[in-house]
Amino acid sequence: MKKTFSLLSIFLLAVTAGAQTLTECKLYSTNFQDWTAVSKYLDTETTKTVTTKNSNESLVFSWVGTRIEPDKTNGSADFITMGHAKAGKMSETGNVAPYFRTSALKNVTKITYVHSSTGSNRGWGLRMREAGQTDWTVIKSDVCQQNGSQVEVQIGNAGEGKNNVEFEWYNLNDAQNAYMNELAIYGMAVKTEATEYTISYYDQNGVKIGDKTQTEEETLTLAYTEADLTIPEGYKFRGWFTADGRKLKGGEAITNDLRLNAIVTAIETNASTSRYEYDLTKNTFYEEDHECFMPTGGSFYNAQHGWNFGASGSIQVSVSGKAYILIGNCYYSAEGTDITVKTASGDIVETFAAKAATDGAVKTIYYEGEPTTLTISFGGTTYVHSIAIYNVLNEVKKSAENWWEIPAGDVNSFLITLSQLQDGDKIFLPNGTYDIGKVVLTSISKKNISLIGESEENTIIRNAPDAETESISNTATLLVTGDNLYIQDLTLQNALDYYKRNNGRAVCLQDKATQTICKNVRMLSYQDTYYSNKIGARHYFEGGSIHGTVDYICGDGSVYFNGVELYCEKRNSTGGGSDAITASNADASDKGYVFEGCTIRSECPTVSLGRAWNNAPQCIFLNTVVDYSAGNFGFSGNDINRWTTLWMNVEPKKLGEYNTRDTEGKLLTPASNILTFYDDGKAHTSQPMETVLSAEEVANYSYENFFGTAWNPAQETTQAETEVTLDGSIYRWNGTTGDVFLLYVNDVLTGITTDTQFDASTWKEQVTDVAVRKANARGGFGRPMKVGMQLSGLENVNEDMTARPQKKIINGILVIETPTGVFNAMGQRMSK
Repeated sequence: MKKTFSLLSIFLLAVTAGAQTLTECKLYSTNFQDWTAVSKYLDTETTKTVTTKNSNESLVFSWVGTRIEPDKTNGSADFITMGHAKAGKMSETGNVAPYFRTSALKNVTKITYVHSSTGSNRGWGLRMREAGQTDWTVIKSDVCQQNGSQVEVQIGNAGEGKNNVEFEWYNLNDAQNAYMNELAIYGMAVKTEATEYTISYYDQNGVKIGDKTQTEEETLTLAYTEADLTIPEGYKFRGWFTADGRKLKGGEAITNDLRLNAIVTAIETNASTSRYEYDLTKNTFYEEDHECFMPTGGSFYNAQHGWNFGASGSIQVSVSGKAYILIGNCYYSAEGTDITVKTASGDIVETFAAKAATDGAVKTIYYEGEPTTLTISFGGTTYVHSIAIYNVLNEVKKSAENWWEIPAGDVNSFLITLSQLQDGDKIFLPNGTYDIGKVVLTSISKKNISLIGESEENTIIRNAPDAETESISNTATLLVTGDNLYIQDLTLQNALDYYKRNNGRAVCLQDKATQTICKNVRMLSYQDTYYSNKIGARHYFEGGSIHGTVDYICGDGSVYFNGVELYCEKRNSTGGGSDAITASNADASDKGYVFEGCTIRSECPTVSLGRAWNNAPQCIFLNTVVDYSAGNFGFSGNDINRWTTLWMNVEPKKLGEYNTRDTEGKLLTPASNILTFYDDGKAHTSQPMETVLSAEEVANYSYENFFGTAWNPAQETTQAETEVTLDGSIYRWNGTTGDVFLLYVNDVLTGITTDTQFDASTWKEQVTDVAVRKANARGGFGRPMKVGMQLSGLENVNEDMTARPQKKIINGILVIETPTGVFNAMGQRMSK
C-alpha cells in the first residue's frame, strides 16, 4: 500500500531532523594506501570520488602533476612511507604547477595532513576557496621537516566551521618534490559513527613502526614501548613526542590523528668532555630526561622568564673536576636576591645577584676540584632562562698578548672561549679534533679575530647535523658575522651523512661578514661547503682545499681564491653523476669568484666549473691545473660544456676561464667555447657568451684589480720565519717585543711562547731537537725552523703588491716565485 504523509507529519519530521545535534567529527581520512596508483605526473586532471563519513557527501579529489603511490616508499628516504601523494617538480610536469584539490564540502572545521620531503625548504602548502570566490587564499605555507611534519589548520571558528569550501594543496618549491603521507578532513555533521583517529609511531631514526587506531571516546593508549626500539648502549628512551616537542604519556584526550616520534638520547654523565645545555624557556623541557640536571622546588613559568624558583628552590648539576657552569639570568628576578653555587661539602664556589642587568644575561662560573654535584640555590623569587654545563680539560685564560691557548681536542674549552672573545683576540688550537656534535651555526661575532690551528690536516673543527635537517642556512659548522676574521692551518668539517640519501646541504663556513682571510684551510663537506653570504663583502683564500659535490663554493660577494685545491667528491654513493664546483649569487656590485692558480681533482666522472644561481652571477678560472691523480674526469655531460648551461634562477653575467692545463702542462682550455644558457622551462635563453677569455681580458681579473689599494690581504698572510742557533745548551732565535712563537722540543709541542731562547739543560729529558715557528702579524705560524736551516726569503717580501708571491706550476711542480727567488711548497729555495 502506498504511504502518504500529511503536511503536519512532514513538519514534525523536519523539526525532529533539525533537533539532531551537529558535532565535530571526521569526514574523510586516507594514508593513500587505499588509492589507485597514478605513476606519472599527468598535465591533465585526474579525479577520484569518495563518500564522506557522517555527513554522507560526495567528495571529489582532482589533481595534476602529482603521482599517487599507494605501495611505494623512497629508497633514499626511509621516513617517506608506503602510500603518499607526490608533487612533481615543474621540470617533471611539463611546466604545469602541481596541485591536489577537493570539491566543496558543506561544513568544514579542521584539516590535518602530514607532509615530508627529501630535503629542506619544501613541502605542501594549503589554499582555500569559499563559495562565490574565484581566487584561492593561502591558509598554510610552512615548509616541512624532512622526516615529516603534522599540520593542523582550523577552518572558521571552533565548533562552527565554514560552509561550501574547497581546498587545494600546492607544491611549496617548484624545483623539488613534496610528499603527502596522510590527510584528514573534519566537519560539523550528525554523527552516525564514532570517529577513529590514527596514531602513527616512528622510531628514533624516523622509520615507521606502525599505525594504531582509537576512537574519540578513548583516551590515548600508547601502543609501543621501548621494547619495540633498538637502543644503543649508553642511550636511553625518553618517550613518545609530537612534532612540536610535547611528550605524551597516555591518558590524553585524542582530537585528531597523531604522529608520535620516539626520542632516544645519550645518558648524561659528568665526563671531562661532556657538554649539556638546558633551555628552560621551553615548556617542552622535561627534567626527567636529564641525568645531570636535578631541580627542586621549581617549575616552568613562561617562555619569557623560564623556570621560577622560590627561596627553597635549587638545581643540582653534575660536573667533572674542571667545569664551566653558565646560568642565564632574568631581569625580572626579585631585587636583592642572590644565587649561590656550592659544592657537595657546602663550600661556596660563587655568589651573585639573581636579577640580571639585561634580560637573559649569562653568568659564567668556573669550578675546579673533585668531580661532584654542585647545588645552585636561590635566596628568593628567581627566574632562570637556561643552564649549561661545559666540562673541560683545563681552565682557559687569555694571555697578555690576547692569545687563548686551547687544550688539544678540548671542544668545550674552545666553545667557552668563543663566548668570551673580545675584538682582536687570537685563538690557538693544537692538533686534535674539536667535535661540536650536532650543534650548528657556532658563531664568531667579534671583529679582527684570528683562529689559528697547528696544522691544516690535524687540527679539525667538526660538526655532524642530522641529515634530515640539511639546509644552506642552518647547518654551518661556523657562522661568521665579525669582520676581518683570519683563519689559518686547520680543517672545517661538516660531517652530515650526505650519502645516506645522496643529497644534503651542509655548510662548513657560512660567512656573513667581510674581509675574511683563509690561509691553508681545508673544508670537508659535499653540498654548499663554503657559503659567502653577504652582498658587497670581500674575502681572500690562499692555499688549502675545499671539498664538495654540488655548488660547493656558492654565494654572494667578491672572493679571490689563490692556489686553492678544489676537490670534487663522488656525487653519489654509486660514483656516477656530475659535480658543480661553483654557484655564483653575486650582486651586480660584486666581482663574484676569481680562481687564480688553483688545482682541480675529482672522484666524480663529470665536473662543471659552475652554474648561475641568482642576481648577476660571475665566476672566472685563471691558470687552473687539472690533476687526475684522484681519478679521471671530464668537463662534458648533460647540460655541461665546461660550465652548466642550465641556470637555476637567472642567466649568468660572466663565466670564463683562461689557460687551464693538466699537470704535464698540456693546454686544456679550447680556443673558443661559446655557450647559450637557458632556464628550467627552456622558455628563455641568454645571448651566446664566449667563456674563454683573451689574454687582454685576463688583466681585468688580476689580484691588483680585484682588491685595488684599499685592502691587501696577501700582505697579511705573508709568513714570518726566524733563525735558530745553538750555543752550548742554549737555543736562541730572533725576535722583538710582541713576537709570538710555537716551541717544539723533541718534536713535541710545548705551547705558545714570547721567549727568544730555551735552555735545554732545564728540560726533563735529553733534548735532541728544538724547532720554532714564528707567528705572522695575524698569528699564523710559519714553518718549523731548526738549527742550521736557512730562511726561505718569503718573509722579506715588501709591501709593494708587485712583489706579492706568485704560485705557479713549472714542470708539473707547484713553486712560489718572489723577487728574491723561486721556492718549492716547503719554502726551500730552488733558484735565484
